[in-house]
Amino acid sequence: MLTGTRVLIGDEASVYNGFISVFTQVLLKHNFLELVIPSIWKGELITGVCPIIQEMHKEWVLLHPRPVKLFYVARTFKSGRESTKFGVTILGSTLTSPYLTDMSIDLMLECFDRYGNDYVLKEYEDSFQVEFSGAIVGSGRKYADRISWYIDIERLMLIDI
Repeated sequence: MLTGTRVLIGDEASVYNGFISVFTQVLLKHNFLELVIPSIWKGELITGVCPIIQEMHKEWVLLHPRPVKLFYVARTFKSGRESTKFGVTILGSTLTSPYLTDMSIDLMLECFDRYGNDYVLKEYEDSFQVEFSGAIVGSGRKYADRISWYIDIERLMLIDI
């Protein structure tokens, strides 16, 4: 049985859609391309978007100038939990273009800035996360060929921001 699966109605639906709308506007302002991710990939419910991006990466970098800047809203199913991820991926060698990490973190923080400055950014060697009220609501990782992060919409909804 999946946890976290629920139907949103009224105010909850408005809050859910409000977060996605605000985050989408931030990314569109910075010329990101919207990516629509299916719920099922190769006959399985998706547990994360990274495997799909890894598979499609070669095709996208041939079609779009680098860095390829993408954002998505996807339902994921992992460890018995359903959740909505608002995610960003910037394709381009992060090893030769260190500014991509800073640009990516700045964009994530710009999304949260719309709701005040009560968040905490924690940076590690190849990853980072954002906490509100001690709860991790966003997380990112730097790879050799891309940087990716996501915001967990359901977790963010549980916090009074």
